[in-house]
Amino acid sequence: MRIAHLLPTSAVFPLVKHNGRYEWALRLAKLQVASGHEVTIFAGNKSGEGTVTWRTTEPSDASKRERNLELLHLAFEDDSFDVYHSHFDSLHYLAADATKKPVIVTQHWFPHQEIADSVRFNTRGNVIAVPVTQFMQDEDTKLGIPKTNFIYHGIDLSLFSFSKTHEDRLLFVGRIHPNKGVDKAVEYALATQSKLDIIGKINATENEYWSRIEPRIDGEQIRYLGPKHLEEVALAYQTAKAVIFPSTHAEAFGQVTVEAQASGAPVIISDVGASRELVHHGKTGFICHDDEDFISAIEAIDTIDRRACRRHAEKFDIHSMVDSYTNLYEQAIRSIDSTRAE
Repeated sequence: MRIAHLLPTSAVFPLVKHNGRYEWALRLAKLQVASGHEVTIFAGNKSGEGTVTWRTTEPSDASKRERNLELLHLAFEDDSFDVYHSHFDSLHYLAADATKKPVIVTQHWFPHQEIADSVRFNTRGNVIAVPVTQFMQDEDTKLGIPKTNFIYHGIDLSLFSFSKTHEDRLLFVGRIHPNKGVDKAVEYALATQSKLDIIGKINATENEYWSRIEPRIDGEQIRYLGPKHLEEVALAYQTAKAVIFPSTHAEAFGQVTVEAQASGAPVIISDVGASRELVHHGKTGFICHDDEDFISAIEAIDTIDRRACRRHAEKFDIHSMVDSYTNLYEQAIRSIDSTRAE
């Protein structure tokens, strides 16, 4: 199968900083090549990564939107692909009428009304959204966004080694942002006399928020470890007593939640978004509604079997995800072909 992945022109490889969406797309593309497919990535540059083919537009002073549309038109004008896989938010709806081929869209973020309003521009109806959780699929239905059944994001289980032992420290992993609730994680650690490590980047826009938390960072009970590479985060999962996510914001998926469980770490998480799909309450962690729930969960965390966490995470194996996308591509191609024959 000839597959084209469509990324914004801001996707320049190799990445100089972490970007979950771009990293995920490249990982999927490489696995598809390993499965025998011919894969091309349209992005902001031609990377030296040799297992896939790279295409891009010529440099220009055009706006970001104009450059992205130019890149999409470059891709859609090439009729040699069997299927396109977009990682844009909504721009594909404006450009996809230029091709008769199916355009599969992984929803890396929550659907909203602006995206729903863009659907009308795709008069061919060849754009198919792929929600990454049941929760997101339900949101698509409410908004009237054409979609298929959800496909969970997969993780590479080989990157996360299981550990049945741990240190006596909680762990928070994520951006330092009010929606992520790191201030609450610190509050709960202090309330239960627990130790806590914090891993995450502080953007300049969050300096004021961090200034309210920083006085509680004593370097012993509460430690800020800064941003870390995936290999370092994977080691932190293994040694964590539990990973805590007091987020008030519904994530599109919550990959860190699955990564933690793959390493054996139970998860203590807010009941927002797809949390109930990712954590088995009482078996691989606890889903919490308020401060009292979080404190009780920390105190009861030793009742969780770390082996159960690993078994649960194995349901999110990346190779199963790749197979699901292959099946979806084939189904979409057959559907387009049958429509043409009518």
